[in-house]
Amino acid sequence: GVQTCALPISRSTQKMALLSALETLSPQERQIVALAVVQGYTVRETAEILGAPQGTVSSKLHRTLKKLRAQLEK
Repeated sequence: GVQTCALPISRSTQKMALLSALETLSPQERQIVALAVVQGYTVRETAEILGAPQGTVSSKLHRTLKKLRAQLEK
């Protein structure tokens, strides 16, 4: 029915919003999000992969997710 038609549109709209929000990130921020959120690595593992201090990765991940959330709430 009508409801099943509305779902994919809504989902693709969300996907577009997420993709455009991701484009506002720096390459390093995108890399951190890709590893920690998309691929499920821990902050420690992400830091090891990127060769960056764990504290730096942790704070950048937190700030980046906050930035993404703000973009998606517009």
